[in-house]
Amino acid sequence: MSVVEKKRTRGRPAKITREQIIATAKRLSPDQLTMPAVAKALGVRTPSLYHHFRNRKDLLAAMGRELADDLSIAPLTSSDWRSWLVKVAEDAVSFIVDHPQLMDVNIYERSIALTVKFTESILVTLEELGFGEQDAYQICALVGNHITAAVRTQIDAADFNYEEVRSSYESIFEAQGISAPLSLKYFRFMANESPTTLFRRNLTWILDRIPDP
Repeated sequence: MSVVEKKRTRGRPAKITREQIIATAKRLSPDQLTMPAVAKALGVRTPSLYHHFRNRKDLLAAMGRELADDLSIAPLTSSDWRSWLVKVAEDAVSFIVDHPQLMDVNIYERSIALTVKFTESILVTLEELGFGEQDAYQICALVGNHITAAVRTQIDAADFNYEEVRSSYESIFEAQGISAPLSLKYFRFMANESPTTLFRRNLTWILDRIPDP
């Protein structure tokens, strides 16, 4: 007796584009952003993604370059360069916090995609104001370092409670007989300030100490 086997008809694999993959990756949080998760969201098999990207790192780099195009740098419209720098820095922090995937991008790729655009705008403006090349570099580096620290602080803010930290330190100091009134006062101060307020205050305080060109 012969058995007739029917061959299954396989449907053609879904076609996806590089742009669709990046758009989907943008909608995922950093802890969700994996190649299988992107493929599932697109309704395709994971290997389909590798026709466009070698791996997650490659996808993140491409996404970082595209996101950088969305970052706008406000032009300087007055002689108050300090307030301008604070505003530019705050905008950059807000942008990265809104796109936390950027913090997972390789630092080299992130520098090319995002930092260069930001840095070039600041350097050009500072040199037009009359700052020397070295001074402009130092100011730019200072602002950039504050942005990086502020981004990490604000991303982690949901899981960090200064009031709890202060209480914890008070308990430890009391148990070990440590007298540190100024440190405890500092933590009380930190507990009453939002990360965004602290960032603005700290950066303004430093910039106010830089002389005009």
